[in-house]
Amino acid sequence: MGTSYGLIEVSGVVAAIDSLDAMCKASDVTLVTWERKLGGRLVTIIVEGGVSDVKAAVEAAQHICEENKHILAAHGIIAAPSEEIRKMVALSARRLQRKKEQEAVAEAQRKKEQEAAAVAEAKAAAEAQPQPEAPAEEPAAQPEAEASGETFPTASAGTEESVEEKPEAPSEETAAQPEAPETAQQESGEDDGAKQPDSQGKKNRRKK
Repeated sequence: MGTSYGLIEVSGVVAAIDSLDAMCKASDVTLVTWERKLGGRLVTIIVEGGVSDVKAAVEAAQHICEENKHILAAHGIIAAPSEEIRKMVALSARRLQRKKEQEAVAEAQRKKEQEAAAVAEAKAAAEAQPQPEAPAEEPAAQPEAEASGETFPTASAGTEESVEEKPEAPSEETAAQPEAPETAQQESGEDDGAKQPDSQGKKNRRKK
């Protein structure tokens, strides 16, 4: 830390900012803390640095207040501040730091809320837009059989063999039945042939 403090008290935030700018440009000093009282109507600025730097900074603040017609309520220089003064200034600086951190957190929260609101608005706008209607699907062309109302039995590939039945081969008994007349005719022929020699023999005997 610097060895000296320079203090000014002005009326209004604008006057305080203008004075601080003049102080920092006039010499090598840094801002330690600042206090705002009475709703900003009274602002105290504390800078630190070497004794000569602090003195030059305070003189620059007096000059800028006279030039711009700011109200300079009080000013002072503490060349060798005591330990208690340093503690008081440090306490004010910590309050200022906490306030900055709280403001940063609040700003980040506001940004998040704004982003969430923007996303919600975009989503609502997208939902509000009319969706394009899907083209109606044309019915598939039906076969001629279905169009005419006729139905035909269909069989699956696995049942083709069962649908197309082959004619059964005739059994041995049914195959033998047509042969019965032939055997009967043969037997009757044999009987006739056997009877014919007998009848011829009888005729020959009568002639004799």
